[in-house]
Amino acid sequence: MRANIISQLTKRLKLTALLNGLYINDNYNSAGSVYQSYLNLPYDPAYNADGTPFDARYGTWYGRDRSNFLHSLQYNYSKARSYRTTADLNLDYTLLDNLTISTYNRANIFNLRSNSYYDKRTKDGAVNNGSAYVGNSFSSTLLSSNRIKYNVSLGKHNISALAVGEIEKGYSDSNSANAKGLPAGRDAFSTATDIISNPTGGYDNYQFIKYLGQVDYSLADKYFAVASVVNEYSSRFGSNNPDATFYQLGASWIISNEKFMENVKPISNVSF
Repeated sequence: MRANIISQLTKRLKLTALLNGLYINDNYNSAGSVYQSYLNLPYDPAYNADGTPFDARYGTWYGRDRSNFLHSLQYNYSKARSYRTTADLNLDYTLLDNLTISTYNRANIFNLRSNSYYDKRTKDGAVNNGSAYVGNSFSSTLLSSNRIKYNVSLGKHNISALAVGEIEKGYSDSNSANAKGLPAGRDAFSTATDIISNPTGGYDNYQFIKYLGQVDYSLADKYFAVASVVNEYSSRFGSNNPDATFYQLGASWIISNEKFMENVKPISNVSF
């Protein structure tokens, strides 16, 4: 599902809303059908005389792995479902002819659940007398970027000033579990007699904050200068020193825009 909405709500206020939603339902190949189709020998019996899939572990079977995927597919499965949503809500407000206030906001949310089951009647499930696995994961990212921009032109002089305040928060968690000793045809964990390994899981979160001030100046589209200061905070750093302030000064000159370069045809652009 996708929706893109752009609306000029008033003469000075513009709205942009973007929405993307994705749902996926996966049914994986738990029996390795393609691999076995290539590996198994063509004269091994796929079915019993009564039409049921042949269990390659018993009777005559010449293939190396003694495995018939048609038999496993009756009982085993591996599947997953996932949801992903990304939403943007942006507002631009022209406060004055040269002054714009904007807010850009985004949310990204993802959720995944996976399940697999191996019946005790199959080769894959026999080793653990029937086994099942489940996993869950979730993540979200929230971002808000808020800006004030001012532009002014005075003859050959152009000045642009920008102030930005931005915050990003992220969170994720996951867990997984497994069980064994499941009755034939029963994939519920409550029917298991033991576990294969201990459950696992964890979570993580972070936060970034940025403040930026920047001024750009140009003269006659030939001479340029920029100055900025930015303070950045990250929760990834230690609590004793989580942020720092950085400064920038820069200048450039487009020589090819000078009058004395007009007749130098082989050179189209020179700057430093």
